[in-house]
Amino acid sequence: MEDIDQVEEYIKKLYSQQDKLLTYACKVRKKISPKDNTDEEAEFLAHICVALDQRFDGEPLTLEWMLDHYVAFELEQTIYPKFIVIWEKLSQRKCTYKNPFEYFSGLAYPIPHPTKRVYVSRVDSCHDKSYLIVDEGTNHDNYLSWHHFLVRNVWDHAVKNSVGYMKRPTLQFYRKRKFDFTYGDDGIYGDCRDPGHVLTYAKTLLTHGKADHVEWDLQAPLAWFRETRRLFNALQD
Repeated sequence: MEDIDQVEEYIKKLYSQQDKLLTYACKVRKKISPKDNTDEEAEFLAHICVALDQRFDGEPLTLEWMLDHYVAFELEQTIYPKFIVIWEKLSQRKCTYKNPFEYFSGLAYPIPHPTKRVYVSRVDSCHDKSYLIVDEGTNHDNYLSWHHFLVRNVWDHAVKNSVGYMKRPTLQFYRKRKFDFTYGDDGIYGDCRDPGHVLTYAKTLLTHGKADHVEWDLQAPLAWFRETRRLFNALQD
């Protein structure tokens, strides 16, 4: 019981600190931008990142980790609620690979899974690849609750690298894995090292959610965000 009490007290203090940071950020936002000058806001944030990174001899760790949090917050607050609606509507329409939902910029269909929300979307301009979206939901592990959400590119035809690992995995490759992203001997790590990585999001009971090294390719998750908004809007018609 003593261990549980200590964990609960730690969680309360951590949440309290996170709430203070969010409150302070909102106050700063109001002070620096009464006229919504986006360039001034960006300059302000750049000054903060540069000042904080002096601790690391100028290495841009604050900027890199800020981008990880930025993408995670955007996912949590804007995109994930749309993802849920998309998955539900695709399922209700009984869409399949042979009978997908088609809209002006692509198509989409869900893939049945007993515990995970999975769907595939394909953009017309990407002729040989699609997005694979997997919501693993919340898994409970002792005191912690983990929530994993992953987006990967999959290709029509598999391509392997010089050591035999997948360089361009197909949808069938992940089907055989039952959409399990646990580390294996086939080059899958469940993080930004995966081939075709677009987004990996993780959240525990103790922390705010965080994306995995999006600074390696920031445009990948942002492009998927845009396409998700298009698909969501198309499903409302």
